[in-house]
Amino acid sequence: MDIEVHVYILYLFARFDRLLGGGIYTCEVTEVFGRSGSGKTQLALHVSALACLKHRAHVLYIDTSNCFCAERMVDIMQRLKATEEVCKAY
Repeated sequence: MDIEVHVYILYLFARFDRLLGGGIYTCEVTEVFGRSGSGKTQLALHVSALACLKHRAHVLYIDTSNCFCAERMVDIMQRLKATEEVCKAY
């Protein structure tokens, strides 16, 4: 029997994680909606990067507007990785 394990991807902001009931669940679809310019794409990219870096998870990013920027994703991942290395040093 296979046991499915769901973990939270914490966004690193306590208030935001509490608002989401503890974080964003893995193995589930999470819909994000809001006005243009409200940070939906930034949130999606950041959570995707956290899932990849911290949880070694595979991420399926569905872009319905055909404007995914791989360079932006790499930039976020590099920043998160650098931040993690700085935090480990202290």
